[in-house]
Amino acid sequence: YIFYFSLVFYILSVLCLTFSKIQALHHYVDFATHLEILWRNYQGLGLTTLMSEKYHGGSNWFAAHFTPIIFLTYVPAFAIWPSPYMIPVSETLFILSSLLPLWLISKKYLNLNLSRLFICSFLFYPTIFYTNLYGISYIELCIPLFLWMFYFFEEKKNILFIFSLFLCLMVREEVSLVAAFFGIYMIIQKRTLIGFATILISLIYFYTVVFLIMPSFRDEDFSKAHIAAVWFKGWGDTYLEMITYILFNPIDSLSKILIPPKIGNFIMILIPLLFIPLSNILIFFIAIPNLAMTFLSFSITHSS
Repeated sequence: YIFYFSLVFYILSVLCLTFSKIQALHHYVDFATHLEILWRNYQGLGLTTLMSEKYHGGSNWFAAHFTPIIFLTYVPAFAIWPSPYMIPVSETLFILSSLLPLWLISKKYLNLNLSRLFICSFLFYPTIFYTNLYGISYIELCIPLFLWMFYFFEEKKNILFIFSLFLCLMVREEVSLVAAFFGIYMIIQKRTLIGFATILISLIYFYTVVFLIMPSFRDEDFSKAHIAAVWFKGWGDTYLEMITYILFNPIDSLSKILIPPKIGNFIMILIPLLFIPLSNILIFFIAIPNLAMTFLSFSITHSS
């Protein structure tokens, strides 16, 4: 009963708050862009935006982020129900689908009652709730997909693992970096072949998407740099300049990285988990790309 109560409470609370937010703020910032993209695609105009065209450097959404997973998720959902309210409903369902792989994983290590309690805790983890409440950015789709990938890794079902890996990569371009670090973890766990394959596939995907595919969607007179590059320009204009600056200016780099908002954000992520992730550094190691974005970005939205 605790699980069903938790599930109903989560669904009702997140949808009530999300619907109220739409009523209060209407179609604001990111929500407006994603709604426009889905609506224009529904009208046969492709994944395009006129509202954010100048900011993205091109009208096509893939100029900003490469998210082909949208064609398997939000696009068909919007075709069934072309409404602003479809977005939070679909997002909630996609996030809740994480419960199934999480249940299968937990059963391997816990008894049934503890497994139920464990998946209930997922519903009350603040970061999950906030992600759901904020609105879609497509990155939320990697939550269930990464759990499936981890489950297939644990079960040594390599074909299904590779399939789930490709689905994860389709979520958004930066997910490939997390997948690459997961490959390193696999090698440490003595799954060398599949681990190297994961790293190779992920890095090739990242390079192809970021340096070849996405720039092709941008206007010729627009900077070929990734849309997020502006958040890291304090370190340099190129990847090499950024790495060089951080390595040869360690004190200055630490003074910019270890500031109260970023440290506070890191602690707030771990508090609900009682800092348990730190007890297994190898698994926590997989999150390094996400932590790097938080600590290296000069945008306060990444650590607030």
